[in-house]
Amino acid sequence: MNIIISILSIWVFTKTLSYGVVEIKEYNNKFAGISVILLAIFTIIFCNIVVWIR
Repeated sequence: MNIIISILSIWVFTKTLSYGVVEIKEYNNKFAGISVILLAIFTIIFCNIVVWIR
């Protein structure tokens, strides 16, 4: 079960990361793009830590 949740979180991370890059490049909104990327990074780190510790 841990493996499935980790793979799913990596998939969501790549989707969110790509949205952050699009936000920066196409819409020239650096604050929102960086915020989305940082939120994605913190989410993938802490989500996987909680899943593997539990």
